[in-house]
Amino acid sequence: DPDQRPLFTIFNTVASLIGMGLVQFLAPILQKSLGGYNSPRFFDVMVPLAIVISFILTVLAVIGIAEKDRPEYFGLGGTQEKVALKDYAEILKNNTELLRLMIAGAGCKLAFSIATNMTVLCMLYGSMMQNYDGLYLPMMVVGYVFSVPFFLLTVRTSQKLGQKASLVRYTKVALVMYVGVLALLVMWKQGVPAVNLSVLPLGSINLYTVLFVLFFGIGYGAYYSTADMPIPMVADCADYETYRSGKFIPGIMGTLFSLVFSSLKPSWQARKTSFSATTSPLLLPTSTLL
Repeated sequence: DPDQRPLFTIFNTVASLIGMGLVQFLAPILQKSLGGYNSPRFFDVMVPLAIVISFILTVLAVIGIAEKDRPEYFGLGGTQEKVALKDYAEILKNNTELLRLMIAGAGCKLAFSIATNMTVLCMLYGSMMQNYDGLYLPMMVVGYVFSVPFFLLTVRTSQKLGQKASLVRYTKVALVMYVGVLALLVMWKQGVPAVNLSVLPLGSINLYTVLFVLFFGIGYGAYYSTADMPIPMVADCADYETYRSGKFIPGIMGTLFSLVFSSLKPSWQARKTSFSATTSPLLLPTSTLL
């Protein structure tokens, strides 16, 4: 259903905002009373909180699919196609649409995981701008606020022109905006207020901050609204595979889609973990960035 599938992006993002957003929102507030981000007390509170939220959202997801997740809906005409290992290679060879989606989805997810990673944000707001506590939470709120209109736009565009057109259009918008963010970061100079972020108090906001908020907010909103769009597009590729080969194998299509991103993520995750374990980003001297 071309009108229904794009709605998955909104539902998935709302759940992500409840889970990830709540943890990100509470972290800078609670860390002050729990001994800081590196304190065991901080993790003793935040980790169980994240587990409980994830469990609740998982239960809601199971309830949501329970009505349709029944054997009579598996396969075609009540029969389930048996697939051998060689069929994986055949699908990758002949279903070029899935290959393109795998590359697009992996690139988008990898870029988003890097851009929103805590190490990167600590380097930006803590080491460069020297005001992590004053910038992290306001900029996070800015990103979420800008995301709302883009969620509505992407769904509407997907329903009218297709999910591919929506993904391409708003990813281009995000790319242009992040080029603007990059240009502002290149202009940044240590100790020069005119080219540093200044959010609070409101009277101290400069042109550099206004431009950064606009570029960052629009870029974040445009990209975040498309971050989960490749997921329902896997269903389109599964439908095409059924048309092409006569096999109804959505599980295998989802597995193949996750393959590329799963292979890229550990490499980035290892580098991030190594950096976080050996240094405190908030205490890095700015000279290390030069």
